[in-house]
Amino acid sequence: MTDTVLSIAKSLVGSAVSKVASVAAEKMVLLLGVQKEICQTLSRQLMKLKDRHRIAIQIRNLRTRIEESFVRLELLKDLMMKLFGEEVLKKQMRELEGKVPQVDDLASYLRTELNERREENFVFLPRGTDYEAVQGNTRHIAFQGSKYCSKISFDWSIIRSLTMFAERPVELEHSVCSSQLRMLRVLDLRDAQFTITQNDVNNIVLLRHLKYLRIARYNNASYIYSLPKSIGRLDGLQTLDLDSTNISTLPTQITKLRSLRSLRCMKQYDFSSFTTCLTDTLCLPMIFTPSVSTSDRAEKIANLHLATKSFRSKSNGVKVPKGICRLRDLQILGVVDIRRTSSRVIKELGQLSKLRKLYVVTKGSTKLKCEILYTAIQKLYSLESLHMDAVGCRGIGTLECLDSVSSPPPLLRTLRLNGSLEELPNWIERLTHLRKFYLLRTKLKEGKTMLILGALPNLMLLHFCHNAYLGEKLVFKTGAFPNLRTLVTFNLDQQRDIRFEDGSSPQLEKIEIGRCRLESGIIGIIHLPRLKEISVEYKGKVAMLAQLEGEVNAHPNCPVLRMAMDRSDHDLAGNAKGSPP
Repeated sequence: MTDTVLSIAKSLVGSAVSKVASVAAEKMVLLLGVQKEICQTLSRQLMKLKDRHRIAIQIRNLRTRIEESFVRLELLKDLMMKLFGEEVLKKQMRELEGKVPQVDDLASYLRTELNERREENFVFLPRGTDYEAVQGNTRHIAFQGSKYCSKISFDWSIIRSLTMFAERPVELEHSVCSSQLRMLRVLDLRDAQFTITQNDVNNIVLLRHLKYLRIARYNNASYIYSLPKSIGRLDGLQTLDLDSTNISTLPTQITKLRSLRSLRCMKQYDFSSFTTCLTDTLCLPMIFTPSVSTSDRAEKIANLHLATKSFRSKSNGVKVPKGICRLRDLQILGVVDIRRTSSRVIKELGQLSKLRKLYVVTKGSTKLKCEILYTAIQKLYSLESLHMDAVGCRGIGTLECLDSVSSPPPLLRTLRLNGSLEELPNWIERLTHLRKFYLLRTKLKEGKTMLILGALPNLMLLHFCHNAYLGEKLVFKTGAFPNLRTLVTFNLDQQRDIRFEDGSSPQLEKIEIGRCRLESGIIGIIHLPRLKEISVEYKGKVAMLAQLEGEVNAHPNCPVLRMAMDRSDHDLAGNAKGSPP
């Protein structure tokens, strides 16, 4: 038997080495990609051979080259995504569709893009770096330095793009939206290490050329409670992303931004801070005295607005103004508070024909408003992602009115439902393009739930969270879930086992469980030919863990069993039998 294996391996390696020697270096990755599966199989068969066998050494060297090539490919993909964004990477991969992506393909594209950007110099200023690196042709700056590091100054008006990862620069101490940045097109403050104040936002009108604005809270605090009416003058603005602010209502002037493509405004809601905010209102007489610093004054004023206005909304959504239908190019919209938004405006949502992503909060809204919303959603033929949230500070609301939907968006790829549902609507089975399904607090019953989900032909990710499923057994039937890649179950109180029948979930690669007690264990992993990982997260307990480990070790695809805590914290005694043969 050994002689036969050696003979086959020698022939294949000899042929591969000959081909490698005869082709150009840039084609090597393509050749190795074709031979990858064969070489991996032979490598496993030859692991027992000693290094003195020449053929074993050749096989292992070839395997090393393959692994290095694919590592370089993944590194290039990661670099491209970080530099240019996910959309650019997807576009380039689509251009390479139909052939094995090569390292040189992506490397060549990367060089071209960087050379083009060199004409408009991009400068990264790490901590401790002076501004002397900023040249006359500098247009894009990623600032990670300290506000005290500057020994020389430069002309901020030449900057077109500014991304902050550090403290507020001393030149922009008065306001980060300064007239010094009057030519700015992109302002990304999501990772800034300082708090953005209401004064900063009020001065946003000074940045008349702005196309992209992204702001988030710092240290779980936000001093932003409103958008100025002057925001309507930024007629070139395309992206407005305000994450976890205290804004509860969008001004009417937002409808003048006809170039807007992405509008995200999520309000933070922390009921525990209400007492603090209310107490700060008692300090009003002292706020404007010289003894109070500028930062403290901004905090007290923000808390005053939070206590008197923002807390009334009782959700993380915002009220959307009349005229939202004028934003014809809008592709992303969230988070819309349906309870506080008028029925007329909800109806206008159906006129946003280019909308691809929609996030709404329905907690506390009337049945009539929900029906108007669902009617509007049925008109959004371009919608690819829908997030519906019925959870608020006073408990879990219902999504049962979803049954009134007769014709769901045909291109829906991502669906997230957070709220009581009990039974899946019948139209779910018509979502043939659905790839990701997140279910939270839906309280789905055993029965047709898994039958409906299992029939979705393109479903790749299924996420059950916070008692989304109330059945004890999560059974994957034969022939169901043909394209499922990832299964996540978290905090399902009644779940007792996960069972895979022969012929179910043939593409499943990852199983992740947390905060549950699988008293019957995970049964049938031998029927998952592509399984790569089983991850047991925080407070996840599995019966007969040792037996599961044995089944994982014996699995032909060599999956990994990961445990977030000590092994003893995850092991749960049980009487379950292992996977069927």
